Amino acid sequence: MKTIFDECVEALHPNLTVWDIEKTNEYFGYLSSRINFESWGQISRKASDNILIETNDIAEIYAYFCELGLCHKMCYVITLSSDYPVLETDCQNILSNKDDILALSHGIYIVVPESNLLLEIWNDINFLLINI
Repeated sequence: MKTIFDECVEALHPNLTVWDIEKTNEYFGYLSSRINFESWGQISRKASDNILIETNDIAEIYAYFCELGLCHKMCYVITLSSDYPVLETDCQNILSNKDDILALSHGIYIVVPESNLLLEIWNDINFLLINI
Protein backbone atom coordinates (compact mmCIF):
# COMPACT_ATOMS: atom_id res chain seq x y z
CA MET A 1 0.00 0.00 0.00
CA LYS A 2 1.41 3.39 -1.02
CA THR A 3 1.79 6.15 1.51
CA ILE A 4 1.15 9.83 0.84
CA PHE A 5 4.92 10.30 0.75
CA ASP A 6 5.31 7.50 -1.83
CA GLU A 7 2.68 9.14 -4.03
CA CYS A 8 4.43 12.49 -3.76
CA VAL A 9 7.80 10.96 -4.69
CA GLU A 10 6.16 9.21 -7.63
CA ALA A 11 4.60 12.49 -8.84
CA LEU A 12 7.91 14.36 -8.63
CA HIS A 13 9.97 11.57 -10.19
CA PRO A 14 12.28 11.43 -12.17
CA ASN A 15 13.50 14.97 -11.47
CA LEU A 16 13.92 14.30 -7.77
CA THR A 17 16.52 13.61 -5.09
CA VAL A 18 15.36 12.36 -1.70
CA TRP A 19 17.76 13.35 1.08
CA ASP A 20 18.61 11.07 3.95
CA ILE A 21 17.29 11.95 7.42
CA GLU A 22 20.70 13.05 8.72
CA LYS A 23 21.17 15.59 5.91
CA THR A 24 17.54 16.69 6.35
CA ASN A 25 18.05 17.32 10.08
CA GLU A 26 21.29 19.24 9.44
CA TYR A 27 19.58 21.49 6.91
CA PHE A 28 16.58 22.12 9.14
CA GLY A 29 19.03 23.07 11.93
CA TYR A 30 20.65 25.54 9.54
CA LEU A 31 17.26 27.07 8.64
CA SER A 32 16.31 27.29 12.31
CA SER A 33 19.45 29.32 12.96
CA ARG A 34 18.48 31.82 10.23
CA ILE A 35 14.69 32.05 10.66
CA ASN A 36 12.54 32.74 13.70
CA PHE A 37 9.86 30.06 13.97
CA GLU A 38 6.89 30.21 16.31
CA SER A 39 6.52 27.31 18.76
CA TRP A 40 3.93 25.65 16.48
CA GLY A 41 6.31 25.76 13.50
CA GLN A 42 5.07 28.73 11.50
CA ILE A 43 7.52 31.47 10.52
CA SER A 44 7.32 34.45 12.85
CA ARG A 45 5.76 37.49 11.21
CA LYS A 46 7.93 39.70 13.45
CA ALA A 47 10.62 39.53 10.77
CA SER A 48 8.49 41.71 8.51
CA ASP A 49 11.48 43.29 6.78
CA ASN A 50 12.24 39.86 5.24
CA ILE A 51 8.70 39.30 3.92
CA LEU A 52 8.37 39.65 0.15
CA ILE A 53 4.83 38.33 -0.39
CA GLU A 54 2.05 37.23 1.93
CA THR A 55 -0.99 35.96 0.06
CA ASN A 56 -3.72 33.32 -0.19
CA ASP A 57 -3.27 33.06 -3.98
CA ILE A 58 -0.76 30.54 -5.34
CA ALA A 59 -1.00 32.29 -8.75
CA GLU A 60 0.70 35.33 -7.21
CA ILE A 61 3.59 33.17 -6.04
CA TYR A 62 3.82 31.43 -9.41
CA ALA A 63 3.89 34.79 -11.24
CA TYR A 64 6.65 36.06 -8.92
CA PHE A 65 8.73 32.91 -9.48
CA CYS A 66 8.31 33.22 -13.27
CA GLU A 67 9.15 36.93 -13.19
CA LEU A 68 12.43 36.19 -11.39
CA GLY A 69 13.21 33.19 -13.59
CA LEU A 70 13.01 30.77 -10.66
CA CYS A 71 10.78 28.11 -12.21
CA HIS A 72 13.69 25.91 -13.27
CA LYS A 73 15.91 26.56 -10.24
CA MET A 74 16.58 23.75 -7.81
CA CYS A 75 14.69 23.91 -4.55
CA TYR A 76 14.08 21.90 -1.42
CA VAL A 77 10.72 20.79 -0.03
CA ILE A 78 10.69 20.49 3.75
CA THR A 79 7.65 19.43 5.77
CA LEU A 80 6.75 20.45 9.27
CA SER A 81 6.54 16.73 10.03
CA SER A 82 9.95 15.32 10.84
CA ASP A 83 8.79 11.98 9.39
CA TYR A 84 9.76 12.99 5.86
CA PRO A 85 13.16 13.78 4.37
CA VAL A 86 13.86 16.82 2.20
CA LEU A 87 12.82 16.48 -1.43
CA GLU A 88 15.09 18.24 -3.91
CA THR A 89 13.69 19.14 -7.32
CA ASP A 90 13.02 22.24 -9.43
CA CYS A 91 10.36 24.86 -8.70
CA GLN A 92 8.36 24.04 -11.82
CA ASN A 93 8.04 20.41 -10.73
CA ILE A 94 6.81 21.54 -7.32
CA LEU A 95 4.29 23.99 -8.72
CA SER A 96 3.03 21.39 -11.21
CA ASN A 97 2.58 18.79 -8.45
CA LYS A 98 1.57 21.08 -5.59
CA ASP A 99 -1.41 18.95 -4.51
CA ASP A 100 0.83 15.93 -3.90
CA ILE A 101 3.24 18.09 -1.89
CA LEU A 102 0.51 19.85 0.11
CA ALA A 103 -0.89 16.47 1.15
CA LEU A 104 2.28 15.76 3.15
CA SER A 105 1.73 18.26 5.96
CA HIS A 106 -0.17 21.37 7.01
CA GLY A 107 3.19 23.16 7.06
CA ILE A 108 5.41 23.03 3.98
CA TYR A 109 8.59 25.02 3.35
CA ILE A 110 10.09 25.39 -0.10
CA VAL A 111 13.61 26.77 -0.17
CA VAL A 112 15.23 28.20 -3.31
CA PRO A 113 18.84 28.22 -2.08
CA GLU A 114 20.32 29.99 -5.10
CA SER A 115 18.05 32.98 -4.45
CA ASN A 116 17.94 32.77 -0.62
CA LEU A 117 14.14 32.50 -0.69
CA LEU A 118 11.83 30.45 1.47
CA LEU A 119 8.16 29.91 0.70
CA GLU A 120 6.02 28.80 3.61
CA ILE A 121 2.72 27.13 2.75
CA TRP A 122 0.43 26.84 5.74
CA ASN A 123 -2.84 24.88 5.69
CA ASP A 124 -2.74 24.70 1.88
CA ILE A 125 -3.92 28.32 1.46
CA ASN A 126 -1.56 30.71 3.24
CA PHE A 127 1.62 31.56 1.36
CA LEU A 128 4.51 33.55 2.81
CA LEU A 129 7.64 34.25 0.77
CA ILE A 130 10.66 35.58 2.65
CA ASN A 131 14.34 36.29 2.15
CA ILE A 132 16.55 34.08 4.29
